[in-house]
Amino acid sequence: MNGTKIYTLYSSSKGNSVYIEAPDVRILIDAGGSMRSLTNAMCAVGGALSKLDAVFVTHAHSDHTGSLVMLMKKHHIPVHMTDDCAREFRDRCAPICDTVTVHPRHYTEAVGSLTLCSFVTPHDSAGSVGYVVKGSDFCLGLATDMGFVTEEIFRSLCGCDRVIVESNYDRDMLVYGSDPPVLKARISSRTGHLSNDDCAQLVTALAGRGVKNFMLAHLSERNNTPETALRTSCAALQKGGHADGCSILCAAPDRPTLFD
Repeated sequence: MNGTKIYTLYSSSKGNSVYIEAPDVRILIDAGGSMRSLTNAMCAVGGALSKLDAVFVTHAHSDHTGSLVMLMKKHHIPVHMTDDCAREFRDRCAPICDTVTVHPRHYTEAVGSLTLCSFVTPHDSAGSVGYVVKGSDFCLGLATDMGFVTEEIFRSLCGCDRVIVESNYDRDMLVYGSDPPVLKARISSRTGHLSNDDCAQLVTALAGRGVKNFMLAHLSERNNTPETALRTSCAALQKGGHADGCSILCAAPDRPTLFD
């Protein structure tokens, strides 16, 4: 990809962040977790928070914005989020500072050689979105924190050559697990998270449209395992006749994972 690198710095219910480094620009999508975790992960991939050109936010939940206030205060990096997300973030966390640019739920923003286009995701956080990131020689789709796959999400991801997609929980592990009933209902709702089965269906449909590279992300620590998530999607790809030529891996929950 002409020197472009894509990493999930970490990906779980505790913290999420994606780092994209192109020859002329460096961005984050989300800044969850602690500032220490974010700093250490950036150092591990040879980056530095002070050199970021922008941060894009999917939604206001703390596992996606936990270090954002400190990041804005310390480094004054331009931040982009939807207007509804900004209101929720302000109410939950902190006043919106002057480095934040507020957008409608559907927006396009260029940063250096990268162009980001948002699409709406059904999640219980106001103004929740995913992103398609286009560079000179790649197109990345990021779709996590969604209770189900809408037609808009599918259309947005169809033109990508690589996709980071949520595979949050195994249905049996959730049903028979130790989470309280209210939390189980929230996770499996239409504004909750995507199951392994629904993720596998999406991955297979996208593979049928030519997408070849997948990263499974935002796996639950209690209601999933990497082996279970991968087995479910790989079985669906095999059944659909799309296994050959497809690459699929899981994002690590607590360390960087290169999406090459």
